[in-house]
Amino acid sequence: MLLADNLKTYVPLLLIAIKCLPALLLAYATPRRARITTVALIACALGDLALAIDDLGDSTTCGGVPVPCFLLGLGAFLIGHGAFAAAVVLASHNAKDAKLSAIGRTLTNVPWSVLGAVLGAYIVNHAPKDLQGPVSLYCGAISLMATCALRYHASVTKADAIPARLAHAGAAFFVLSDTILGLDRFVPDSPYLPFAQSNRDARRLWIMLTYYGAIFLLAESARYVRTAGANATAGAAAAKKQQ
Repeated sequence: MLLADNLKTYVPLLLIAIKCLPALLLAYATPRRARITTVALIACALGDLALAIDDLGDSTTCGGVPVPCFLLGLGAFLIGHGAFAAAVVLASHNAKDAKLSAIGRTLTNVPWSVLGAVLGAYIVNHAPKDLQGPVSLYCGAISLMATCALRYHASVTKADAIPARLAHAGAAFFVLSDTILGLDRFVPDSPYLPFAQSNRDARRLWIMLTYYGAIFLLAESARYVRTAGANATAGAAAAKKQQ
């Protein structure tokens, strides 16, 4: 009986630790020059922790008022998306500009904004009223992050294409993961869920696989990004060769 009680206590804690570990390891491995990405990954780890506790049915309190851990997780990932978006914008600023036209820049705002609005509206309409505001804000944040990644991908030269592609792919995986998560949580009987409605474990598996893929790609993008100083050095070397 004692062993069974200990397992009931420690196994959930072990699973929570395992769930948070990938984001923490990626944060540790991220270069110092990519501190914004490190902040984003730590925020994701905190979000993992809060959502894992929420899955156990627990909550915390703020000023004596119960606060669902789901909202804390949502807030942590909201910070994470903001940091990822800032990292992408900074990387795009430091990269060699492909001279995208004004129309082209405007068009890069359309795909993820429209998709985020459609998917977000569908999920928000099925969410409890007290969560509709936070979920709407979160949908806007992840759409903004994906839009920044698309603009980064579309506006750089081939010399900086690798980190831009990784960032855009990571953002796409994040949107996919959170879409499945939102449908699974708020619209479990939705016909748009990509897996059998009766097999929630399969959906949870794909949520985590796409999520881990997203943070890995975004972290890997940060490893490839060149700083403004490195770009200036590369430009000077290229100019010297032409002389």
